[in-house]
Amino acid sequence: MEEHVEQDKSCHLRCSLFNAQAATNKTTLINDLIIELDTDIMIITESWLKSVGDDAKIEELTPSGYKSSSFPRLTGIGGGVLLVHRNFLTFKNIPLTKFKSFEGYELRLQHLTRSIKLIALYRPPRSKKNKFTTAVFWDEFEDLIDSYVTDQQQVILLADINFHYDSTTDNYVKKLKTM
Repeated sequence: MEEHVEQDKSCHLRCSLFNAQAATNKTTLINDLIIELDTDIMIITESWLKSVGDDAKIEELTPSGYKSSSFPRLTGIGGGVLLVHRNFLTFKNIPLTKFKSFEGYELRLQHLTRSIKLIALYRPPRSKKNKFTTAVFWDEFEDLIDSYVTDQQQVILLADINFHYDSTTDNYVKKLKTM
């Protein structure tokens, strides 16, 4: 005799993060991935979307029953964060502008009886152009985490911070693992 157990998923949110490195070239892949993962919220880092002219591409990658909000990098090329979420979820976006070594957004949502803060981060790797060292990032990241420690709301952090998490010699990775 086969038993079928119905699981109540109404109070759970399924969140995902995907580094696209140019979402405009991967609209079908991203659309399919969101559907396959059955995710409620997908944060797409390195979307490379522009503030003007990419609406058709955003529509292509957004599955039916979902909405998208793009937060493009304001200067230069690359970067940017795209939020794709189910229609029934509504967000208030607060850019985390005081941080210079990463792109960050606090997305506040009300889900059933809970208030949730979803923090979406993208830290580009150090380059000749941005010159932000890991030490600078770490100081800012600790400031960010400290600002949420006493928060009464549930906080979810989805971050692409360009660390090699499997490294056994990087002191910053060791520090991250003990947070």
